[in-house]
Amino acid sequence: MPTADGTPPPLPGDLAPLVEAVAITAGGDVKGTLGGFTMDGTGGDSPWLPFDILPAVSAAAGGAVSIRFFEDVAIGDWTAQVAAEANRDGIPTQGVAQSEGGPGQPTISVGPLPKGRWVLAVRMFRADGRGSGMSYWALTVD
Repeated sequence: MPTADGTPPPLPGDLAPLVEAVAITAGGDVKGTLGGFTMDGTGGDSPWLPFDILPAVSAAAGGAVSIRFFEDVAIGDWTAQVAAEANRDGIPTQGVAQSEGGPGQPTISVGPLPKGRWVLAVRMFRADGRGSGMSYWALTVD
């Protein structure tokens, strides 16, 4: 069940990093805000998270953002979607294509990205089948 501010309940400290994701940027890794997750038979769900509470990342129009699990485990399946900055509930979203990476790889590359200010939501499943996490960022594409 989500907490009062809409974020999912925390995973036990030793499990959270196993499904959290980071965006790889020139300035360093930017940890996403973890939304819904599953891990070793436990899990939690979260409503869509709004732009103004999320960590910021940026990219060039037509470019991509590389993402990996915080703990550098191999990625299984994944999906990525964006919603406009003003969209507070994630309805509707638009899918974002994969430009490289994928199952069995340590990183994915999400893009090409449309120009604008977006909530970027990426759900990645661990290749070992132990769980998955939906991570969110405030994405600005110039």
